[in-house]
Amino acid sequence: QLHPGERVVAEHMNGHRQVSWVGGRLATRRALKILGQKSPAVTGGPHGEPILPGGFTGSISHKKDMAIALVARAVNGTIGVDLEIPSSTPRNVGEKVLRTEELEWVNSLPQERHWPATLVLFSIKEAIYKALFPHVKRYVGFHEASVKLDINGPSEVTLFLEGDEGPFNAEARVHWIGDRVVSTARVLRAK
Repeated sequence: QLHPGERVVAEHMNGHRQVSWVGGRLATRRALKILGQKSPAVTGGPHGEPILPGGFTGSISHKKDMAIALVARAVNGTIGVDLEIPSSTPRNVGEKVLRTEELEWVNSLPQERHWPATLVLFSIKEAIYKALFPHVKRYVGFHEASVKLDINGPSEVTLFLEGDEGPFNAEARVHWIGDRVVSTARVLRAK
Protein backbone atom coordinates (compact mmCIF):
# COMPACT_ATOMS: atom_id res chain seq x y z
CA GLN A 1 0.00 0.00 0.00
CA LEU A 2 3.02 2.30 0.20
CA HIS A 3 3.84 4.79 -2.53
CA PRO A 4 7.06 3.73 -4.30
CA GLY A 5 8.87 6.78 -2.85
CA GLU A 6 7.86 5.74 0.66
CA ARG A 7 8.90 2.16 0.00
CA VAL A 8 12.45 3.30 -0.82
CA VAL A 9 12.69 5.12 2.54
CA ALA A 10 11.15 2.23 4.50
CA GLU A 11 13.59 -0.29 3.00
CA HIS A 12 16.43 1.45 4.85
CA MET A 13 14.77 1.02 8.25
CA ASN A 14 14.65 -1.99 10.53
CA GLY A 15 12.38 -3.52 13.14
CA HIS A 16 9.91 -1.40 15.08
CA ARG A 17 11.14 1.83 13.47
CA GLN A 18 10.17 0.52 10.03
CA VAL A 19 6.79 -0.78 11.18
CA SER A 20 5.83 2.45 12.96
CA TRP A 21 7.09 4.66 10.10
CA VAL A 22 5.08 2.67 7.56
CA GLY A 23 2.03 2.80 9.85
CA GLY A 24 2.33 6.58 10.03
CA ARG A 25 2.43 6.88 6.25
CA LEU A 26 -0.57 4.58 5.79
CA ALA A 27 -2.53 6.57 8.40
CA THR A 28 -1.62 9.82 6.62
CA ARG A 29 -2.68 8.44 3.24
CA ARG A 30 -6.02 7.34 4.71
CA ALA A 31 -6.60 10.76 6.31
CA LEU A 32 -5.84 12.54 3.03
CA LYS A 33 -8.22 10.20 1.20
CA ILE A 34 -11.01 11.11 3.65
CA LEU A 35 -10.40 14.76 2.71
CA GLY A 36 -10.65 13.85 -0.99
CA GLN A 37 -6.93 14.24 -1.67
CA LYS A 38 -4.87 11.69 -3.56
CA SER A 39 -1.52 11.46 -1.85
CA PRO A 40 1.93 11.45 -3.37
CA ALA A 41 4.73 9.91 -1.33
CA VAL A 42 4.62 11.25 2.23
CA THR A 43 8.30 11.46 3.02
CA GLY A 44 10.00 13.59 5.63
CA GLY A 45 11.62 16.98 5.56
CA PRO A 46 15.05 17.76 7.01
CA HIS A 47 13.67 17.80 10.57
CA GLY A 48 11.52 14.67 10.17
CA GLU A 49 8.32 16.60 9.48
CA PRO A 50 5.92 14.97 7.00
CA ILE A 51 5.80 16.65 3.59
CA LEU A 52 2.16 16.81 2.46
CA PRO A 53 0.51 17.99 -0.74
CA GLY A 54 0.06 21.76 -1.10
CA GLY A 55 -2.87 23.15 0.82
CA PHE A 56 -2.67 20.51 3.56
CA THR A 57 -1.04 20.34 6.96
CA GLY A 58 -0.48 17.27 9.03
CA SER A 59 1.35 15.48 11.75
CA ILE A 60 2.26 11.89 12.53
CA SER A 61 3.01 10.16 15.82
CA HIS A 62 3.85 6.51 16.30
CA LYS A 63 4.92 3.99 18.86
CA LYS A 64 5.88 0.33 18.45
CA ASP A 65 2.31 -0.88 18.00
CA MET A 66 0.28 2.16 16.96
CA ALA A 67 0.55 4.98 14.47
CA ILE A 68 -1.77 7.96 14.10
CA ALA A 69 -1.95 10.82 11.65
CA LEU A 70 -3.82 14.08 11.75
CA VAL A 71 -4.41 15.94 8.48
CA ALA A 72 -6.33 19.14 7.74
CA ARG A 73 -6.62 21.84 5.15
CA ALA A 74 -3.89 24.40 5.82
CA VAL A 75 -6.35 27.29 5.58
CA ASN A 76 -7.56 26.18 9.04
CA GLY A 77 -4.11 26.48 10.64
CA THR A 78 -1.25 24.06 11.18
CA ILE A 79 -1.74 20.99 13.33
CA GLY A 80 0.23 18.62 15.51
CA VAL A 81 -0.46 15.26 17.13
CA ASP A 82 1.38 13.27 19.77
CA LEU A 83 0.85 9.74 21.03
CA GLU A 84 2.18 8.59 24.39
CA ILE A 85 1.91 5.30 26.23
CA PRO A 86 1.85 5.80 30.00
CA SER A 87 4.51 3.68 31.64
CA SER A 88 4.04 2.08 35.00
CA THR A 89 7.39 3.57 36.03
CA PRO A 90 7.19 7.34 36.51
CA ARG A 91 10.07 9.30 35.06
CA ASN A 92 11.49 12.35 36.79
CA VAL A 93 11.24 14.80 33.86
CA GLY A 94 9.02 17.50 35.37
CA GLU A 95 11.74 20.11 35.78
CA LYS A 96 13.00 19.51 32.25
CA VAL A 97 9.64 19.73 30.43
CA LEU A 98 7.48 21.94 32.66
CA ARG A 99 7.57 25.66 33.28
CA THR A 100 7.50 26.86 36.89
CA GLU A 101 3.72 27.45 36.91
CA GLU A 102 3.06 24.01 35.44
CA LEU A 103 5.37 22.31 37.92
CA GLU A 104 3.64 24.12 40.79
CA TRP A 105 0.26 22.89 39.54
CA VAL A 106 1.51 19.29 39.19
CA ASN A 107 3.03 19.40 42.67
CA SER A 108 -0.31 20.61 44.09
CA LEU A 109 -1.93 17.34 42.97
CA PRO A 110 -1.91 14.13 45.03
CA GLN A 111 1.42 12.31 44.60
CA GLU A 112 -0.08 9.49 42.50
CA ARG A 113 -1.26 12.06 39.91
CA HIS A 114 2.13 13.77 39.43
CA TRP A 115 3.39 11.42 36.71
CA PRO A 116 0.12 11.19 34.71
CA ALA A 117 -0.27 14.99 34.77
CA THR A 118 3.36 15.49 33.71
CA LEU A 119 2.96 12.99 30.87
CA VAL A 120 -0.20 14.68 29.59
CA LEU A 121 1.44 18.13 29.66
CA PHE A 122 4.51 16.69 27.89
CA SER A 123 2.28 15.18 25.20
CA ILE A 124 0.31 18.39 24.66
CA LYS A 125 3.56 20.33 24.30
CA GLU A 126 4.85 17.84 21.74
CA ALA A 127 1.68 18.39 19.67
CA ILE A 128 2.00 22.18 20.02
CA TYR A 129 5.61 22.11 18.86
CA LYS A 130 4.70 20.02 15.82
CA ALA A 131 1.95 22.51 14.95
CA LEU A 132 4.38 25.43 15.41
CA PHE A 133 7.17 23.94 13.29
CA PRO A 134 5.80 24.98 9.87
CA HIS A 135 5.84 28.58 11.11
CA VAL A 136 9.17 28.73 12.96
CA LYS A 137 11.20 25.97 11.22
CA ARG A 138 13.25 25.23 14.34
CA TYR A 139 13.30 23.11 17.47
CA VAL A 140 10.93 24.59 20.05
CA GLY A 141 11.99 24.02 23.66
CA PHE A 142 9.67 22.73 26.37
CA HIS A 143 9.72 26.04 28.23
CA GLU A 144 8.45 27.97 25.20
CA ALA A 145 4.84 27.03 25.94
CA SER A 146 2.75 26.94 29.07
CA VAL A 147 -0.38 24.78 29.25
CA LYS A 148 -3.27 25.05 31.68
CA LEU A 149 -4.73 21.59 31.34
CA ASP A 150 -8.45 21.06 30.78
CA ILE A 151 -9.30 17.40 30.23
CA ASN A 152 -12.89 18.26 29.25
CA GLY A 153 -12.14 20.74 26.49
CA PRO A 154 -9.43 22.88 24.98
CA SER A 155 -6.48 23.57 27.25
CA GLU A 156 -5.25 27.15 27.56
CA VAL A 157 -1.90 27.64 25.80
CA THR A 158 0.45 30.59 26.27
CA LEU A 159 3.51 30.82 24.03
CA PHE A 160 6.91 32.23 25.07
CA LEU A 161 8.79 31.81 21.81
CA GLU A 162 12.49 32.53 22.20
CA GLY A 163 12.80 33.66 18.59
CA ASP A 164 10.01 36.23 19.01
CA GLU A 165 8.15 34.61 16.11
CA GLY A 166 4.46 35.21 15.79
CA PRO A 167 2.19 36.23 17.24
CA PHE A 168 0.31 32.94 17.16
CA ASN A 169 -2.82 31.57 18.73
CA ALA A 170 -2.50 27.97 19.87
CA GLU A 171 -5.12 25.54 21.11
CA ALA A 172 -4.68 22.00 22.34
CA ARG A 173 -6.74 19.06 23.52
CA VAL A 174 -6.00 15.75 25.14
CA HIS A 175 -7.79 12.52 24.24
CA TRP A 176 -7.52 8.93 25.38
CA ILE A 177 -7.53 5.87 23.12
CA GLY A 178 -7.69 3.03 25.61
CA ASP A 179 -4.69 3.66 27.86
CA ARG A 180 -2.91 5.87 25.27
CA VAL A 181 -2.64 9.64 25.57
CA VAL A 182 -3.31 11.43 22.29
CA SER A 183 -2.77 15.16 22.18
CA THR A 184 -3.77 17.44 19.33
CA ALA A 185 -2.89 21.06 18.70
CA ARG A 186 -3.69 23.75 16.17
CA VAL A 187 -1.72 26.94 15.60
CA LEU A 188 -2.98 29.98 13.74
CA ARG A 189 -1.09 33.15 13.00
CA ALA A 190 -2.73 35.89 15.09
CA LYS A 191 -4.27 38.74 13.12
